[in-house]
Amino acid sequence: MSRRSEPLRASFRKFAAATHRTTARRADAVEVSIPQVGRKFALPHDLAHFAIERALGIHDGFWGSLAAGALVGGARVTAGRQAPHAARLSDEILKRNRASLTEAEVAVGLIYQASQHHAPAVRAPAVWRELTASYPRGRFARITANDIALVIGLVAETTRRWQALPVGESMTLEWPLARLPHASYG
Repeated sequence: MSRRSEPLRASFRKFAAATHRTTARRADAVEVSIPQVGRKFALPHDLAHFAIERALGIHDGFWGSLAAGALVGGARVTAGRQAPHAARLSDEILKRNRASLTEAEVAVGLIYQASQHHAPAVRAPAVWRELTASYPRGRFARITANDIALVIGLVAETTRRWQALPVGESMTLEWPLARLPHASYG
């Protein structure tokens, strides 16, 4: 298998006092470190992005941009050799994906908040309405409130898995896009 066809592998290592470290190894064998978002949540923000972007098929959000070679969100190279002109490529990817990065951030915020609600599925129609009202012609116009309910459930389950992970252990995930089994993508 060629390196380009290998998936991005993200590792989320849990430390004491609600801290974590996220690293990712891209298909080009470059490893990057992603800084922790300042606030402490039940689920690391970058892990929430991973779960939500992957489930919704957002291939040009935070994780898709990172996989393509962008240094997004303060990511920095920690190992491996970048290609010549890597900085220019990163800038081009970030410019091309600017709107999608914003959409992903909005979706992550709304869906994560809903997943922390005492009855998360009840929040799905409100989240769906807000996303489709904010982006009426975008990717969210092709999904349903039921799709959002599935993603909210996925984030709640990911949060439970993260909370159960012992300190010092890691959760490692692969990036290739996997759409929801019942999603109605146009």
